[in-house]
Amino acid sequence: MKLRYICSTFVLIYALTGAARAEGVDTPPPAFLDASDKVDLWMDRPMSSAAMAGHITVKLGSTTDAVSRIEAIDDAGQPTAAPSRRIQLTLARPVTSSQIAGAMSAEFGDAPARPIVARDVLSEPAYFYSKSDLGAAYTPSKTTFKVWSPVASAAQVLIFKSAKGEVARRIPMIRGAAGVWKAAVAGDLNEVYYQYRFTSYGVERATPDIYGHAASADLKRSMVIDLRRTDPAEWSSNAGPRLGKATDAVVYEMHVRDFTVNPASGVPANLRGKYLGVTTPRTHLPNDSAPTGLAYLKMLGVTHVQILPFQGINPEHAGGYNWGYETDLFNVPEPRYATNPGNPAQVIREIKAMVAGLQQEKIGVVMDVVYNHTVPVSGDASPFWATVPYYYFRTNFQGDLLNESGVGNAMDDERPMVRKFVTDSLLYWMREYKIDGFRFDLLGMFAPETVRAISARLHQVRPDVLLYGEPWTGGGPTRFGKGAQRGLGVAVFNDNFRNTLRGDLNGDRAGFALGGDASFDSLRTAMTGSPEFTNSPQESINYVSIHDDMSYWDKVVKTLPVADLTTQKNAIKFAGAIVLLSQGVPILEGGVEMGRTKSGVANSYNRGDDINQFDWTHGAQFADVSNYYKKLIAIRRAHPAFRCASAEDVQRTLAFLPESAVPAQTIAFTLDGVPRSDNWRKTLVIFHGALTPSQITLPPGAWKIAVDGEHANPNGVKVSSVSMPLEPLSAYVLYEDGH
Repeated sequence: MKLRYICSTFVLIYALTGAARAEGVDTPPPAFLDASDKVDLWMDRPMSSAAMAGHITVKLGSTTDAVSRIEAIDDAGQPTAAPSRRIQLTLARPVTSSQIAGAMSAEFGDAPARPIVARDVLSEPAYFYSKSDLGAAYTPSKTTFKVWSPVASAAQVLIFKSAKGEVARRIPMIRGAAGVWKAAVAGDLNEVYYQYRFTSYGVERATPDIYGHAASADLKRSMVIDLRRTDPAEWSSNAGPRLGKATDAVVYEMHVRDFTVNPASGVPANLRGKYLGVTTPRTHLPNDSAPTGLAYLKMLGVTHVQILPFQGINPEHAGGYNWGYETDLFNVPEPRYATNPGNPAQVIREIKAMVAGLQQEKIGVVMDVVYNHTVPVSGDASPFWATVPYYYFRTNFQGDLLNESGVGNAMDDERPMVRKFVTDSLLYWMREYKIDGFRFDLLGMFAPETVRAISARLHQVRPDVLLYGEPWTGGGPTRFGKGAQRGLGVAVFNDNFRNTLRGDLNGDRAGFALGGDASFDSLRTAMTGSPEFTNSPQESINYVSIHDDMSYWDKVVKTLPVADLTTQKNAIKFAGAIVLLSQGVPILEGGVEMGRTKSGVANSYNRGDDINQFDWTHGAQFADVSNYYKKLIAIRRAHPAFRCASAEDVQRTLAFLPESAVPAQTIAFTLDGVPRSDNWRKTLVIFHGALTPSQITLPPGAWKIAVDGEHANPNGVKVSSVSMPLEPLSAYVLYEDGH
């Protein structure tokens, strides 16, 4: 993920000054209740504990609570005798759950009283709600609303006449255990709009439901929905492909709008760029039989599509093109790709129809999700902030938002109810929409304990769910880097693999796949699932390009500007061969095999259709490349030796030819098909990464060649010589029959 929208003045204000002072820069931050008996203060100047003794009081409602200890805290978070702006108070009596929603304040000398805000105290067991019934639970006779807001002193459900209409009813909610508010409303409320109104810290805030399943097109109001009325025909029996292991997957990345918005997609005009356009059947180029859209995916043979985010996107950007990495409501589907964005039920129906259409062709759906941050960043415009101010986001000692995502804020997944929200949301999409897997944006921001909890819970429901993410952040500390995923049933994007093959991201420095130098060791580890940071190849997502940065075609043209078209096409084939024939989980940038260009634009998140669309007519000129990828995918899927599940399997199966036995800028390995029950008894794979031709002496064997630099033929052609020429930037697959 890139820094996609930090130009926003709103984001800059919050990133630099903190949410607490966005409206008044000189307003001191509140004090924070970070444990039931601990209050943290950020002073306007360094103070010592001795100087503050006897001059500070804490009030809970009308009661003054005794302060038993005052400590100055240093930058390492430890008590210090030296003056500090960080002060921690220990209360004589813990604040109870019944007091936490009342008025709390801290007073020091003659300074104005500062409100005390409940922050990390809400992570204590007394405030954890374990049930899975938050949100609006619909039945024809009544709807039950539940919402977690321990800091609210009062809460209401607001029922509206329409998406923009006035309030029709105000229903008081009753506070229950752990700070969960509840109200049951009689009658059939299907497709009725609602909000919650909270009174907390003396302020009233109206907001949509963070657990809501549907919302108005502007995401300002939630909607009660009978989800069973949104199910397509035979939805209950619908299922995507089942994976024996993660390395059985071949993933193809796409964006809903990009995929079919071009008229040459063959999709009817009213469905282009829409959910239903993705699965329009039997589409092809005008006046040509070449398949497009769903038919093309089926022809290509991929097992899964990874779809860029389609959870509810920041409504402030609803009118323009956007990749979607700025989620507002995580359980609400994005309406802009529906044929009728103003009908929330229809939006849900069309997403389910898209998922069903893909799965009926045995193509699973991986959902790209962005739980690391939200947009709007915070303040009352954020449903999370309005529900429980300060709790859902990471803040520093004084309450400023931490800009770990690079775009203004960071979800604090180490807090139990935040971790629960993320897990509940993922389970909802997996169960309600039959999502087959999740790709996590900036997973490096998350705590390992969160990833472990997510993986355990989702695998419990579906053992073959595909989970992977980016093991880096947007500039903040990396908590879940490469290696943290070991043994968790989660894979990470392998930028070691990418950088070795591609070179730099947007410059003209060539990696191995573009004629550049690469060490034998770096190639060997990349092609065996990167055991330097994985327990198995199932934990490595292998790729050379993705939506971020220049498309691979643009990178090829920039790196090899004087090469002819054939050489440039061969460079695309070569990179694809390495991705698809290495051990690990391959993912393909959507359109890489079609020579998809973004006109050299790297960060095209808001650059519109001209830059981002799949140009199917242009793609027809790359039919030879697409056909090459198709056959490589078929070979990978047909031969288990390419899809080892464990490091031990790789060791038993794969052996590299000595560096002395291959030409310069060449690497080769054999695969033993016997342990994998592969009908190719032995396979020889050769990658020649030089820009000049060479030749290799083949190991002894009755070899047939299935893949060369330009063609792929799974049936193979017998090789008659022990010496074989190697063309520039070319891959070769030879095999011996197992018969």
